[in-house]
Amino acid sequence: MITMDIEDYIEQFKKYLLKHERTSANELVRAYGKIWQRVQDRLSALDVEYQASKARGEVPNPAWIYEHNRLQSIKDQIERELNNFAKYAESKILAEQKNAIESAGKNAETLIKKIADTAGLTIDWNRIDKQSVIAILGAIQQDTPLGRLFAGFGAEAAERAGDILVQGMLLGKNPRAIAPELRRALSISLSRALRISRTEILRAQRVATRANYQENSDIVQGWIWHADLDERTCAACWAMHGTKHTLDETLDDHPNGRCAMIPIVKGYDYGIKAGAEEFSEISDDKQISILGMTKWQAWKDGKLTFDENPQTGIVGRSYNADWGWMRYERSAKNITQG
Repeated sequence: MITMDIEDYIEQFKKYLLKHERTSANELVRAYGKIWQRVQDRLSALDVEYQASKARGEVPNPAWIYEHNRLQSIKDQIERELNNFAKYAESKILAEQKNAIESAGKNAETLIKKIADTAGLTIDWNRIDKQSVIAILGAIQQDTPLGRLFAGFGAEAAERAGDILVQGMLLGKNPRAIAPELRRALSISLSRALRISRTEILRAQRVATRANYQENSDIVQGWIWHADLDERTCAACWAMHGTKHTLDETLDDHPNGRCAMIPIVKGYDYGIKAGAEEFSEISDDKQISILGMTKWQAWKDGKLTFDENPQTGIVGRSYNADWGWMRYERSAKNITQG
């Protein structure tokens, strides 16, 4: 059975990873805030022009934004700013990926030695050298290069901004009145950057963890899918919790996923309950919060199961051009139609 010491260490390491991920996220948010300030300054200057036109008795119409290269200059600035931000984000994520890979090796060694001590086992741990760490990072970049994930970052944001400015002018708004809507639209780019950051940093940790397990396959027989069993966790991850996998399998979590790989060590039983069993033991209110009423009723009626059954299972698996293979929570419609 899993001891409190081992369980605490698993949770501490997950918190450590999330802390590093949040540090990276906070730095991206700060950098993005400076970009918005510069864009806002440009909008303020544009508003001064707008108000001056009105003071001269001119009534700015939608065509005004196109005159004197006004619209294009703003779009060019936004595209330039966002492309520079994408390069900055790439460099930050790469640095955090390397940290995650190195910490994954230390964590795997510490965790398995704790398990070995508890089980009364004697082990010799094979550490992955720095060249292997670099190779792992290279393989990750070859699979889902950050450059591809950030491709079109600036151009897409510039087009969104241009559309909003034109629509605002059509409605008779001045640049200052359009600014809040523009900020909301540009926040889509920040959300995308944060999703890329979290997903790729945690994926680097998982790839490195599995590489360490494989390097010590005389001790580690496979791994167990471990989810945070709370209301923030999707039903698919609840269902995957406690499932056992070989060292050849990857943890195909969805973007922003928080799941981890716990080693299966010869001679040691964690006593981890299956996610379906854990789910059945929480309150109806929490179950509904996680599943939603429609799927909860289907589960109560035996029409939905916590597995990967193609007809009734809550867990689906698909390939995404950006994120690769991933497991996800199937919709009620998909499940009822089989």
